[in-house]
Amino acid sequence: MLLVMLMYLLRVWWRLNKRRVKGWWQRVKDHLPVKRHPKSPKDCPHCCRGIHLESVWINHAVTPWSEVKSQRGRKKQYPTQGWACLNPACPYVGITEEAIHALVRHTLRGKDHDIPYLRCQCCQTVFSSRKGTPLYYLKTKTDRVELELVLWFLAEGVNRACWSATRDRRMPRLPGGWSAWGGTVRDCITGGSVGWC
Repeated sequence: MLLVMLMYLLRVWWRLNKRRVKGWWQRVKDHLPVKRHPKSPKDCPHCCRGIHLESVWINHAVTPWSEVKSQRGRKKQYPTQGWACLNPACPYVGITEEAIHALVRHTLRGKDHDIPYLRCQCCQTVFSSRKGTPLYYLKTKTDRVELELVLWFLAEGVNRACWSATRDRRMPRLPGGWSAWGGTVRDCITGGSVGWC
C-alpha cells in the first residue's frame, strides 16, 4: 500500500514538474562539452549502402531574368554577383552571374542589421547571404571575424600573392594599406624571420 502511494505521488510530481525538469536537463546538456570524433565513410550507413549526395544540375541555357521580368519597377541597387538561388526547383538554381540570375537584396537582419538576405524573384525563396558558409550559425560580428582572420594570416607569414587573393573588398583600409601594416605586425610576432615576396 505504501509503495502504491509513493508511486502515485511520484507520478503526480512528474506531471507537475515535467517541463521544468526537461528544461533544466536541456540547460545541463547545453553546457557539457560536445565530444566529436573523426568519422570515416565506413561509419556512415548511407555511404555503406552506396547512397551519394544529389548534385544539382545548373541550366546555363536559361533565359536571363532581365528579359523575363517587366521593365517597370525599381532598378536593382545592390550587387548580387557571386550568390545563387538555393531552391533546387528554381530554373535559376546555382547561377551566380548577376546578369542572368533573379536575385535581389530582400532585407538586412541580425542584431546590427549587417546580414543581407536575398530573394529570388522567380521562385520567391528568401535566404541569408551566409547560407552554406561557416558564418551561417555564427553570432560574432563579421568585421571582427575578418579582422581575426587577417591577423591569423599575418601571424602565419602569408606571402603577398596569397594575401591579395584572400583580401576582401569589405575590409577596412588602413593608411599605407594592409601589406605595409602587416609587415610590422609580422615582424613583431615572428621576429622578422619569415620573408615577404
